[in-house]
Amino acid sequence: MEPERFFVPHIQAGGCELPVDEAHHARHVLRLKTGDTVTIFDGRGHWAAAEIELAGGSAVRVHCSAVQKSERLGPRLTLATAVPKLDRADFLVEAASQLNVDAIQWVECQRSVVRPEGQGKKMEKWRRLAIESAKQCGRHHLLRIEPMLPVATVLKSLDRSNAMWADTRAEVTLAGAWADWKKTKGSENSPSAPGLTVFIGPEGGWTDTESQMFRDGGAVGVRLGLNILRIEIAAMAVAAVIGCGATIHHK
Repeated sequence: MEPERFFVPHIQAGGCELPVDEAHHARHVLRLKTGDTVTIFDGRGHWAAAEIELAGGSAVRVHCSAVQKSERLGPRLTLATAVPKLDRADFLVEAASQLNVDAIQWVECQRSVVRPEGQGKKMEKWRRLAIESAKQCGRHHLLRIEPMLPVATVLKSLDRSNAMWADTRAEVTLAGAWADWKKTKGSENSPSAPGLTVFIGPEGGWTDTESQMFRDGGAVGVRLGLNILRIEIAAMAVAAVIGCGATIHHK
């Protein structure tokens, strides 16, 4: 069985304490004790095998002899997506983390229904879900979750040759566009390779104005399938096609 994983914002060789919520999970949920082996990671690629040297009260202290660095593998994919209703946004965050998405950029569309506050409780909850998902799926780099911005603002910040938008009327499939992008951009695993941003609209779809904005900006329209998809399903389709089609070179 793999050692339990814990998120520690700053790790270094020697000793460090688990954050309060991680310590509570270790002590009172998993019932770990002194001498047990765990893995700690900081969400930025650093990780270490560690041993619990103190587990008392609400504190858990671990000791590690060496810190290792894991390179970010696979394409740097950002999902610029409208926010789904209810707890479907939670599912999107957890699944995107498992599918190795680099970042979620919430976008405000003309037909958006859900508009969470930029730094409110929902953002805190989603970032916590990203940590929990990373612990479960074994990734060392945390999924980033960015506060909501207008679609036009996000699009203006991008090199349009690295932007796609999901459109049920598009003639090009996502798989085809992704293959073409890799040919022109080179290896998606290179640290210098550009990231790809895919826009996913709200349940009501893009307005004509938004669609024209993407066309004028040079973004590539891509079709995800034969049917109209919910936001979170569209996001997972994008992540799966790009993630599963990536060339991973393990070191």
